[in-house]
Amino acid sequence: MKIPNKILKRFLLISLFLSVRIFAQFSNVADSLIRKGIDEIYSMKFVEAYATFDELKRLEPKNPAGKFFDAMTLWWQILVDLRQTRFDELFYSKLDDVIEQCDEILDDDPNNYVGLFFKAGALGFRGRLLSIRQEWLDAALDGKDALPLVLRVSELYPDDVDIKLGTGLYNYFAVVIPKVYPFVKPLMTLFPPGDKELGLRQLTAVADSGKYAKYETQYFLVQLYFEFEKNNERALYYVNRLIKKFPDNPKFENFLARIYFRTRQFEKADSIFHSIKSKIAAEKTGYDTKTNIRSTYYYLGAIAYRNFGKTDEAIDYFKRSLAVSDEIDGEDYSGFMRHTYKYLIKLYRRKGNKAEAKRYEDLLEERFDEKL
Repeated sequence: MKIPNKILKRFLLISLFLSVRIFAQFSNVADSLIRKGIDEIYSMKFVEAYATFDELKRLEPKNPAGKFFDAMTLWWQILVDLRQTRFDELFYSKLDDVIEQCDEILDDDPNNYVGLFFKAGALGFRGRLLSIRQEWLDAALDGKDALPLVLRVSELYPDDVDIKLGTGLYNYFAVVIPKVYPFVKPLMTLFPPGDKELGLRQLTAVADSGKYAKYETQYFLVQLYFEFEKNNERALYYVNRLIKKFPDNPKFENFLARIYFRTRQFEKADSIFHSIKSKIAAEKTGYDTKTNIRSTYYYLGAIAYRNFGKTDEAIDYFKRSLAVSDEIDGEDYSGFMRHTYKYLIKLYRRKGNKAEAKRYEDLLEERFDEKL
Protein backbone atom coordinates (compact mmCIF):
# COMPACT_ATOMS: atom_id res chain seq x y z
CA MET A 1 0.00 0.00 0.00
CA LYS A 2 1.36 3.44 -0.91
CA ILE A 3 1.35 5.73 2.11
CA PRO A 4 0.63 9.43 1.40
CA ASN A 5 3.54 11.82 1.79
CA LYS A 6 1.79 13.69 4.57
CA ILE A 7 1.57 10.52 6.64
CA LEU A 8 5.17 9.61 5.85
CA LYS A 9 6.30 12.95 7.22
CA ARG A 10 4.32 12.39 10.39
CA PHE A 11 5.49 8.80 10.71
CA LEU A 12 9.11 9.81 10.85
CA LEU A 13 8.26 11.52 14.14
CA ILE A 14 7.84 8.08 15.75
CA SER A 15 11.58 7.80 15.55
CA LEU A 16 12.27 11.25 16.96
CA PHE A 17 12.51 9.83 20.45
CA LEU A 18 15.46 7.78 19.24
CA SER A 19 17.54 10.79 18.30
CA VAL A 20 18.35 11.66 21.89
CA ARG A 21 21.07 14.08 22.83
CA ILE A 22 22.42 13.09 26.21
CA PHE A 23 25.82 14.34 27.20
CA ALA A 24 28.58 13.38 29.57
CA GLN A 25 30.77 15.86 31.39
CA PHE A 26 33.42 17.01 28.94
CA SER A 27 36.58 19.02 29.43
CA ASN A 28 36.17 22.78 29.34
CA VAL A 29 37.74 22.92 25.87
CA ALA A 30 35.50 20.16 24.53
CA ASP A 31 32.45 21.74 26.18
CA SER A 32 33.23 25.05 24.52
CA LEU A 33 33.69 23.45 21.10
CA ILE A 34 30.44 21.48 21.38
CA ARG A 35 28.46 24.59 22.30
CA LYS A 36 30.08 26.56 19.51
CA GLY A 37 29.44 23.82 16.96
CA ILE A 38 25.81 23.39 18.00
CA ASP A 39 25.20 27.11 17.53
CA GLU A 40 26.83 26.90 14.10
CA ILE A 41 24.63 23.97 13.05
CA TYR A 42 21.39 25.77 13.94
CA SER A 43 22.70 28.95 12.33
CA MET A 44 23.18 26.98 9.09
CA LYS A 45 26.95 27.64 9.21
CA PHE A 46 27.86 24.14 8.14
CA VAL A 47 31.42 24.83 6.97
CA GLU A 48 32.22 26.40 10.31
CA ALA A 49 30.53 23.55 12.21
CA TYR A 50 32.57 20.91 10.38
CA ALA A 51 35.75 22.81 11.26
CA THR A 52 34.72 23.05 14.91
CA PHE A 53 34.03 19.35 15.22
CA ASP A 54 37.22 18.49 13.32
CA GLU A 55 39.05 20.38 16.07
CA LEU A 56 37.15 18.40 18.69
CA LYS A 57 38.13 15.14 17.00
CA ARG A 58 41.76 16.26 16.92
CA LEU A 59 41.83 17.20 20.60
CA GLU A 60 39.87 14.20 21.88
CA PRO A 61 40.16 11.39 19.31
CA LYS A 62 38.87 8.75 21.75
CA ASN A 63 35.69 10.68 22.41
CA PRO A 64 32.92 9.84 19.91
CA ALA A 65 31.40 13.30 20.38
CA GLY A 66 33.42 14.75 17.52
CA LYS A 67 32.28 12.11 15.05
CA PHE A 68 28.69 12.25 16.28
CA PHE A 69 28.35 16.01 15.89
CA ASP A 70 30.09 15.86 12.55
CA ALA A 71 27.27 13.53 11.47
CA MET A 72 24.69 15.88 13.00
CA THR A 73 26.00 18.70 10.85
CA LEU A 74 25.28 16.57 7.81
CA TRP A 75 21.88 15.65 9.25
CA TRP A 76 20.80 19.28 9.24
CA GLN A 77 21.94 19.58 5.64
CA ILE A 78 19.58 16.70 4.88
CA LEU A 79 16.81 18.10 7.07
CA VAL A 80 16.49 21.40 5.22
CA ASP A 81 15.39 19.46 2.12
CA LEU A 82 14.32 15.90 2.85
CA ARG A 83 13.66 15.26 -0.83
CA GLN A 84 17.38 15.09 -1.52
CA THR A 85 19.16 11.76 -1.12
CA ARG A 86 22.69 12.63 -2.20
CA PHE A 87 23.96 12.75 1.39
CA ASP A 88 22.30 9.54 2.59
CA GLU A 89 25.15 7.07 2.15
CA LEU A 90 27.69 9.45 3.63
CA PHE A 91 25.40 10.01 6.61
CA TYR A 92 25.03 6.28 7.21
CA SER A 93 28.81 5.88 6.94
CA LYS A 94 29.45 8.61 9.52
CA LEU A 95 26.98 7.01 11.94
CA ASP A 96 28.56 3.59 11.43
CA ASP A 97 31.89 5.13 12.49
CA VAL A 98 30.26 6.47 15.66
CA ILE A 99 28.70 3.09 16.47
CA GLU A 100 31.99 1.29 15.91
CA GLN A 101 33.86 3.65 18.23
CA CYS A 102 31.15 3.33 20.89
CA ASP A 103 31.26 -0.46 20.70
CA GLU A 104 34.98 -0.34 21.43
CA ILE A 105 34.29 1.79 24.50
CA LEU A 106 31.45 -0.45 25.68
CA ASP A 107 33.55 -3.60 25.26
CA ASP A 108 35.79 -2.25 28.04
CA ASP A 109 33.01 -0.67 30.11
CA PRO A 110 29.40 -1.76 29.38
CA ASN A 111 28.02 1.10 31.49
CA ASN A 112 30.11 3.86 29.97
CA TYR A 113 27.96 6.98 29.73
CA VAL A 114 29.52 8.33 26.55
CA GLY A 115 29.49 4.99 24.75
CA LEU A 116 25.86 4.29 25.62
CA PHE A 117 24.64 7.73 24.66
CA PHE A 118 26.39 8.18 21.37
CA LYS A 119 25.59 4.67 20.20
CA ALA A 120 21.92 5.27 21.01
CA GLY A 121 22.02 8.61 19.23
CA ALA A 122 23.69 7.15 16.14
CA LEU A 123 21.18 4.30 15.96
CA GLY A 124 18.35 6.77 16.46
CA PHE A 125 19.35 9.11 13.68
CA ARG A 126 19.97 6.21 11.34
CA GLY A 127 16.48 4.99 12.14
CA ARG A 128 15.04 8.43 11.47
CA LEU A 129 16.49 8.60 7.98
CA LEU A 130 15.54 5.00 7.24
CA SER A 131 11.94 5.76 8.17
CA ILE A 132 11.92 8.83 5.91
CA ARG A 133 13.16 6.62 3.08
CA GLN A 134 10.36 4.11 3.87
CA GLU A 135 12.74 1.42 5.10
CA TRP A 136 10.29 0.63 7.88
CA LEU A 137 11.65 -2.65 9.21
CA ASP A 138 15.27 -1.48 9.36
CA ALA A 139 14.14 1.72 11.07
CA ALA A 140 12.17 -0.22 13.67
CA LEU A 141 15.11 -2.54 14.34
CA ASP A 142 17.40 0.43 14.92
CA GLY A 143 14.82 1.81 17.31
CA LYS A 144 14.57 -1.47 19.14
CA ASP A 145 18.35 -1.52 19.61
CA ALA A 146 18.54 2.14 20.65
CA LEU A 147 15.81 2.27 23.29
CA PRO A 148 17.48 -0.02 25.89
CA LEU A 149 20.61 2.12 25.65
CA VAL A 150 18.57 5.27 26.25
CA LEU A 151 16.83 3.75 29.26
CA ARG A 152 20.12 2.48 30.67
CA VAL A 153 21.66 5.94 30.56
CA SER A 154 18.52 7.31 32.22
CA GLU A 155 18.93 4.81 35.04
CA LEU A 156 22.63 5.57 35.52
CA TYR A 157 22.23 9.37 35.46
CA PRO A 158 18.67 10.18 36.62
CA ASP A 159 19.51 13.78 37.58
CA ASP A 160 20.81 14.76 34.16
CA VAL A 161 18.32 17.17 32.56
CA ASP A 162 19.41 16.60 28.96
CA ILE A 163 18.68 12.90 29.23
CA LYS A 164 14.98 13.69 29.45
CA LEU A 165 14.93 14.62 25.77
CA GLY A 166 15.16 10.97 24.78
CA THR A 167 12.75 9.64 27.38
CA GLY A 168 10.38 12.57 26.86
CA LEU A 169 10.14 12.09 23.13
CA TYR A 170 9.62 8.38 23.56
CA ASN A 171 6.91 8.79 26.20
CA TYR A 172 5.06 11.35 24.06
CA PHE A 173 5.24 9.81 20.61
CA ALA A 174 4.72 6.22 21.75
CA VAL A 175 1.22 7.31 22.78
CA VAL A 176 0.38 9.87 20.10
CA ILE A 177 1.59 8.30 16.87
CA PRO A 178 -0.42 5.02 17.04
CA LYS A 179 -3.59 7.00 17.76
CA VAL A 180 -3.09 9.40 14.89
CA TYR A 181 -1.74 6.81 12.42
CA PRO A 182 -3.00 3.32 13.27
CA PHE A 183 -0.85 1.70 10.58
CA VAL A 184 2.19 2.00 12.88
CA LYS A 185 0.59 -0.03 15.68
CA PRO A 186 2.22 -3.32 14.67
CA LEU A 187 5.67 -1.70 14.90
CA MET A 188 4.88 -0.37 18.37
CA THR A 189 4.64 -3.91 19.72
CA LEU A 190 8.44 -3.81 19.69
CA PHE A 191 8.40 -1.08 22.36
CA PRO A 192 7.05 -0.55 25.89
CA PRO A 193 4.06 1.79 26.49
CA GLY A 194 4.57 5.51 26.79
CA ASP A 195 3.11 8.30 28.91
CA LYS A 196 2.14 11.43 26.96
CA GLU A 197 1.81 13.87 29.86
CA LEU A 198 5.05 12.69 31.44
CA GLY A 199 6.72 13.10 28.07
CA LEU A 200 5.57 16.72 27.81
CA ARG A 201 6.85 17.48 31.32
CA GLN A 202 10.21 15.91 30.52
CA LEU A 203 10.56 17.85 27.27
CA THR A 204 9.58 21.11 28.94
CA ALA A 205 12.29 20.57 31.55
CA VAL A 206 14.95 20.12 28.89
CA ALA A 207 13.71 23.08 26.83
CA ASP A 208 13.99 25.32 29.89
CA SER A 209 17.09 23.96 31.64
CA GLY A 210 18.99 21.69 29.24
CA LYS A 211 22.70 22.25 28.82
CA TYR A 212 23.27 20.96 25.29
CA ALA A 213 19.85 19.66 24.21
CA LYS A 214 17.84 22.81 24.92
CA TYR A 215 17.46 24.06 21.36
CA GLU A 216 16.78 20.66 19.85
CA THR A 217 14.07 20.11 22.45
CA GLN A 218 12.52 23.50 21.76
CA TYR A 219 12.36 22.58 18.09
CA PHE A 220 10.65 19.27 18.88
CA LEU A 221 8.13 21.10 21.06
CA VAL A 222 7.34 23.49 18.20
CA GLN A 223 6.63 20.50 15.97
CA LEU A 224 4.51 18.52 18.37
CA TYR A 225 2.47 21.52 19.57
CA PHE A 226 1.90 22.63 15.97
CA GLU A 227 1.29 19.24 14.35
CA PHE A 228 -0.30 17.12 17.09
CA GLU A 229 -1.52 19.25 19.99
CA LYS A 230 -2.82 22.05 17.74
CA ASN A 231 -1.71 24.44 20.47
CA ASN A 232 -0.62 27.47 18.50
CA GLU A 233 0.18 29.54 21.58
CA ARG A 234 2.74 27.04 22.89
CA ALA A 235 4.20 26.43 19.44
CA LEU A 236 4.61 30.20 19.00
CA TYR A 237 6.26 30.51 22.41
CA TYR A 238 8.99 28.01 21.57
CA VAL A 239 9.57 29.09 17.98
CA ASN A 240 10.03 32.69 19.09
CA ARG A 241 12.71 31.55 21.52
CA LEU A 242 14.49 29.78 18.68
CA ILE A 243 14.15 32.67 16.24
CA LYS A 244 15.62 35.07 18.80
CA LYS A 245 18.75 32.89 18.98
CA PHE A 246 18.85 31.70 15.35
CA PRO A 247 17.15 34.27 13.08
CA ASP A 248 18.46 32.70 9.86
CA ASN A 249 17.30 29.12 10.33
CA PRO A 250 14.76 28.31 7.58
CA LYS A 251 13.00 25.56 9.56
CA PHE A 252 12.38 27.87 12.50
CA GLU A 253 11.36 30.86 10.39
CA ASN A 254 8.94 28.77 8.33
CA PHE A 255 7.23 27.50 11.45
CA LEU A 256 6.85 31.06 12.75
CA ALA A 257 5.25 32.20 9.49
CA ARG A 258 2.94 29.17 9.33
CA ILE A 259 1.77 29.67 12.91
CA TYR A 260 0.87 33.28 12.12
CA PHE A 261 -0.92 32.12 8.96
CA ARG A 262 -2.87 29.43 10.82
CA THR A 263 -3.95 31.92 13.49
CA ARG A 264 -5.02 34.41 10.81
CA GLN A 265 -2.41 36.98 11.76
CA PHE A 266 -1.88 37.61 8.08
CA GLU A 267 0.10 40.84 8.31
CA LYS A 268 2.69 39.14 10.53
CA ALA A 269 2.71 36.04 8.34
CA ASP A 270 3.18 38.18 5.23
CA SER A 271 6.12 39.96 6.81
CA ILE A 272 7.86 36.73 7.76
CA PHE A 273 7.25 35.10 4.37
CA HIS A 274 8.67 38.19 2.67
CA SER A 275 11.72 37.87 4.91
CA ILE A 276 12.05 34.25 3.74
CA LYS A 277 11.58 35.35 0.15
CA SER A 278 14.44 37.85 0.52
CA LYS A 279 16.68 35.17 1.95
CA ILE A 280 15.79 32.85 -0.94
CA ALA A 281 16.87 35.60 -3.35
CA ALA A 282 20.08 36.06 -1.38
CA GLU A 283 20.68 32.28 -1.57
CA LYS A 284 21.10 31.98 2.17
CA THR A 285 21.97 28.44 3.24
CA GLY A 286 18.89 26.26 3.61
CA TYR A 287 16.47 28.82 2.19
CA ASP A 288 16.90 28.28 -1.53
CA THR A 289 15.60 24.71 -1.67
CA LYS A 290 12.82 24.04 -4.14
CA THR A 291 10.41 22.91 -1.45
CA ASN A 292 10.98 26.13 0.50
CA ILE A 293 10.56 28.26 -2.62
CA ARG A 294 7.30 26.52 -3.48
CA SER A 295 5.78 26.88 -0.02
CA THR A 296 6.86 30.51 0.33
CA TYR A 297 5.22 31.56 -2.93
CA TYR A 298 2.13 29.51 -2.07
CA TYR A 299 1.60 31.22 1.28
CA LEU A 300 2.35 34.66 -0.14
CA GLY A 301 -0.30 33.99 -2.76
CA ALA A 302 -2.81 32.80 -0.18
CA ILE A 303 -2.22 35.91 1.95
CA ALA A 304 -2.52 38.24 -1.03
CA TYR A 305 -5.83 36.56 -1.94
CA ARG A 306 -7.37 36.11 1.51
CA ASN A 307 -6.29 39.23 3.36
CA PHE A 308 -5.35 41.90 0.85
CA GLY A 309 -7.62 41.12 -2.08
CA LYS A 310 -4.71 41.51 -4.48
CA THR A 311 -5.90 39.26 -7.30
CA ASP A 312 -3.09 39.76 -9.80
CA GLU A 313 -0.37 39.54 -7.17
CA ALA A 314 -1.89 36.35 -5.80
CA ILE A 315 -2.05 34.81 -9.29
CA ASP A 316 1.61 35.62 -9.85
CA TYR A 317 2.67 33.99 -6.58
CA PHE A 318 0.54 30.92 -7.17
CA LYS A 319 1.93 30.45 -10.67
CA ARG A 320 5.46 30.64 -9.30
CA SER A 321 4.60 28.05 -6.69
CA LEU A 322 2.92 25.85 -9.29
CA ALA A 323 5.95 26.01 -11.57
CA VAL A 324 8.06 24.50 -8.80
CA SER A 325 5.43 21.84 -8.10
CA ASP A 326 5.42 20.90 -11.78
CA GLU A 327 9.20 20.56 -11.57
CA ILE A 328 9.51 18.46 -8.42
CA ASP A 329 6.27 16.50 -8.02
CA GLY A 330 6.61 14.11 -10.93
CA GLU A 331 3.52 11.88 -10.91
CA ASP A 332 3.17 12.12 -7.14
CA TYR A 333 1.09 15.28 -7.20
CA SER A 334 1.36 17.31 -4.00
CA GLY A 335 -1.16 19.01 -1.79
CA PHE A 336 0.46 22.29 -2.74
CA MET A 337 -0.43 21.64 -6.38
CA ARG A 338 -4.00 20.67 -5.52
CA HIS A 339 -4.69 23.75 -3.43
CA THR A 340 -2.94 26.03 -5.89
CA TYR A 341 -5.27 24.85 -8.65
CA LYS A 342 -8.24 25.67 -6.43
CA TYR A 343 -6.98 29.15 -5.66
CA LEU A 344 -6.27 29.86 -9.35
CA ILE A 345 -9.75 28.71 -10.36
CA LYS A 346 -11.31 31.12 -7.85
CA LEU A 347 -9.02 33.96 -8.86
CA TYR A 348 -9.65 33.60 -12.57
CA ARG A 349 -13.37 33.34 -11.94
CA ARG A 350 -13.12 36.59 -9.99
CA LYS A 351 -11.37 38.20 -12.98
CA GLY A 352 -14.00 36.82 -15.33
CA ASN A 353 -11.40 34.82 -17.27
CA LYS A 354 -13.42 31.69 -17.93
CA ALA A 355 -10.83 30.11 -20.22
CA GLU A 356 -8.06 30.14 -17.60
CA ALA A 357 -10.45 29.05 -14.87
CA LYS A 358 -11.54 26.12 -17.06
CA ARG A 359 -7.93 25.16 -17.75
CA TYR A 360 -7.19 24.77 -14.07
CA GLU A 361 -10.53 23.06 -13.46
CA ASP A 362 -9.53 20.45 -16.01
CA LEU A 363 -6.12 19.96 -14.38
CA LEU A 364 -7.71 19.60 -10.95
CA GLU A 365 -10.08 16.95 -12.23
CA GLU A 366 -7.41 15.17 -14.27
CA ARG A 367 -4.81 14.97 -11.53
CA PHE A 368 -6.93 14.79 -8.38
CA ASP A 369 -10.30 13.55 -9.64
CA GLU A 370 -11.89 16.56 -8.00
CA LYS A 371 -14.12 19.42 -9.10
CA LEU A 372 -14.51 22.90 -7.71
